[in-house]
Amino acid sequence: MPRPTVDRTSPRGPQSEKLAPQRPSPAPTVSRQLAQIASAIAGARVPDALKERLPKALRRTVNGFLEAPGHRGSRAATVAANKLVRRTLRRVELAIGHAERHPDGDVRRQAVRFLRACQSLSFDTIVKRSRRFRGLLNKAGHRRKERALRAAAWRGHVDEDCELVEVVTVDHLRSVGRTLDLCVAHCDEFGRSYHGALRTGASRYYVLQEEGNPRWLMQVDGELGEVAEINGGSAGPVSLDQRQGVRILRMVHAHADDICEFASVGAFSPYVAMAKRVRRRSVLAGHRYTVDAFPDEAAIAIRQSRRPGQSPWSLFTRRSADGGHLGCWREAYAEGMSEGELVDLLLRDADLAQALRRLFVD
Repeated sequence: MPRPTVDRTSPRGPQSEKLAPQRPSPAPTVSRQLAQIASAIAGARVPDALKERLPKALRRTVNGFLEAPGHRGSRAATVAANKLVRRTLRRVELAIGHAERHPDGDVRRQAVRFLRACQSLSFDTIVKRSRRFRGLLNKAGHRRKERALRAAAWRGHVDEDCELVEVVTVDHLRSVGRTLDLCVAHCDEFGRSYHGALRTGASRYYVLQEEGNPRWLMQVDGELGEVAEINGGSAGPVSLDQRQGVRILRMVHAHADDICEFASVGAFSPYVAMAKRVRRRSVLAGHRYTVDAFPDEAAIAIRQSRRPGQSPWSLFTRRSADGGHLGCWREAYAEGMSEGELVDLLLRDADLAQALRRLFVD
């Protein structure tokens, strides 16, 4: 059966009116969104001129965008255009709500500025501005979450002006790194290794703050509880006395077997365990020395200042496989004194040599 034809040259009758192409209109969801925007802005605390002009301007801009030839050529183009319009209108409606209720004053101001711009911009520009506003919202939400996590982080008082704070977010870790000029501030290979250790719990980080300013950063192995690293960066070397160092390690349930990392504090494992020690004070070539002897090791500090934490340290440990003579000693932290200086000190102080005798003989 032949298909009916329509005479395009003759006046349109009832049937020809049905078959003639109709002017496209916004999808029902778009219409509903425009109505919701008009209702929402009518009750919002924004300038009256904006309440009146924005719905009309948006409807005119949206209709013009959907009627553009590039958005009517195929079903796929029409669907994509409608999807973009609906997403953008959702962001406009979101801006209306945040213009008066968002806790961040900057977000409220940016929301009103965005709504005012929607009255005169093309739809393509409104799309770009809506994405920018959405990014602003995401950043504001991230800041709120960051502040909440920092406020809930563990903290303890080391001294009257010193506070130890646990670092629980990568942003906080990078912020401390920027202040102290440490590698954790960067997103390169080394920095990301520290960030990943924080996220997975492989490491715990603590920052010592003096009057609110970061003084040094400490990394503790999350599984073994050992002090892996401690660094003051641009703030200078770590300077705490033995009492403060021991208190810090007990507060975070950590220990420092590696004297190279925590020697300047004087808080390595024998101190934390409160093992029996022999303390001697001697003078050699005008320098005052403090020697703490333990069953298998001896820590020697050159007392160059009144604060013990500012004194160089050396740690000498017996090699259990060898034995019987001084050559079996090894220097684990070589900033305080050499083995030759230790020998000279022992020859000058018989009592000290007797106290350290157990380190010479198995």
